[in-house]
Amino acid sequence: MRVLTFHEEAGAEIIEAATYYEERMPGLGMLFLGALDEAVQNVLAHPDACQLVGSEIRRSLMRRFPYSLLYVPLSLHHVHAFGREADSHCSGPSDHALRAP
Repeated sequence: MRVLTFHEEAGAEIIEAATYYEERMPGLGMLFLGALDEAVQNVLAHPDACQLVGSEIRRSLMRRFPYSLLYVPLSLHHVHAFGREADSHCSGPSDHALRAP
């Protein structure tokens, strides 16, 4: 399952923008949130498909609104348990790291 989390400031911007559009025309704020959801679903389905705008940062444009999502796709390749329940082949602290490309 893929998960997308918003930075605290991005969450505040989303609320501000939805409120702004809703005050301009009833229902427009909900259309904004729908366009945001569409962009989020696109990012979750195809995280590497959007435009690269930095060494790791990608941008997904929202439809109908002058906003975009800036994100860093992360891929988790291995989770290794450690501690009392760990397999006997654990050799130390370096084995418990979450490994990503």
